[in-house]
Amino acid sequence: MTCKSQILPCLFMGTVIALSSSTLLAQEDVNSPPPPLQWPTDVSAHPGKELPFQVSKDLGLRATIEQAANAELCKILMKDANMPVPNEATFTYDQCPASIKAKINAREGVVAWEDGARPTECGRSCVGAPFMSQTQNTNRPNARYAMVYGNLTFQVDLPGPNRDIGYGLEIDVTCDVPGGSRDGIVNVTSKTDGPVADDPGILESIINFLVLPLEISQRITDGINKTYGVSTTSAPSMGPCSSIGANASPPADWKFDSFTWDVPSPRRRPPIPDVTTMKPTATIYFDRIFRNQTIQSNPSTGPLDFTVYINGRVAHIPRNGSITLAPGASFDQKICTTVPMDGLNSLHLIFADNLGGGVWSQFAPTVNFGAGGGHKMTTGRTVVLPARRPGDKPTSTLLREFELAYPIESHGAPTSVAPGPAAPVGPGRVGGVRPRPPAGIFTPGGTVPDSACTKI
Repeated sequence: MTCKSQILPCLFMGTVIALSSSTLLAQEDVNSPPPPLQWPTDVSAHPGKELPFQVSKDLGLRATIEQAANAELCKILMKDANMPVPNEATFTYDQCPASIKAKINAREGVVAWEDGARPTECGRSCVGAPFMSQTQNTNRPNARYAMVYGNLTFQVDLPGPNRDIGYGLEIDVTCDVPGGSRDGIVNVTSKTDGPVADDPGILESIINFLVLPLEISQRITDGINKTYGVSTTSAPSMGPCSSIGANASPPADWKFDSFTWDVPSPRRRPPIPDVTTMKPTATIYFDRIFRNQTIQSNPSTGPLDFTVYINGRVAHIPRNGSITLAPGASFDQKICTTVPMDGLNSLHLIFADNLGGGVWSQFAPTVNFGAGGGHKMTTGRTVVLPARRPGDKPTSTLLREFELAYPIESHGAPTSVAPGPAAPVGPGRVGGVRPRPPAGIFTPGGTVPDSACTKI
């Protein structure tokens, strides 16, 4: 397929077809990170659920962050006072003695919050505004998610002047939707970086005086994660979702920041099929994988396996085991899969090899999901080449190695159906005839699928 002057140019080693810059119809053979899957979607105008940043001093995401850090401060101060820490691995701030809590609140002790640095009081200076992002994978599906950056700053009382120690913080909120599904579960994942000091030499002093444990970063992370959960099951105050969003209030109203999501509609019993309509599907045939000769003088000769993602659903080529494929050779097979397309805004395909290469294509309903012709896409992976001459720098290049041929069939709704034989009216019958989907009726340009292909 070529790029003509009246349509968008070829980008990222791939082909883009569009009627205009705002009406994207198809993108083929692209090696840059693919766009996120349709689900989770962006949130609606009135999402049903939220994770508020601050409801009160003791409730909300900011309070959770602060209490996770307070639990670690409590353990440090208890040890400094020769007080035993009960069940240290599962210790929470609720178990902190009142005398130690008073010190933490007064910013007293060998380690204390820096002035104005507590998350419930710092505004945007230590917990930023939430925003949306997306993963940047090149060989597997991407998804949108909400996130926020922050920093925790403590004052350490060492011989000489007090010193500040900072810990970077990142919190991601995802709606984890299984491949091919439309509903998922909200998960909160936090990460606390290692300590950073205004004077690098202070870190060695901290370690020598055993004032601040090296593992405090992970302990704070664990404390936050324990509150919200980081599993595939719903955690307290989390639950099911179909979208994810970030609500950033004006800076003066930072207490009203939140992560938001929509709750999936209750599943209903499917209606009796209407024989005059048939839900659209697409069948993709993975016919041939050809290995190109690249600039590598000694390409890998190890076993190869390939992964395809069809609207997020995962399948493997070959179905079991692996193959070997020398440059210039091909692996021919008759593998196919059919996926439902109702309610989808594109047919989204990713092809990846186990060497790290990936490529993607997608087709909109307005181009019949890519039906009516053959398609090819070639995986790409970036490798660093050594310098050719002394004094030169290493260079990186994109190796486009494994080419997949994949024709597509699109199956849509028939415009009319011949009446069937009369039958008594009864449960599950409409007009005296039990509804049956018609066979072998496809959209223009499609052909009857090859029933001999191996389905994945």
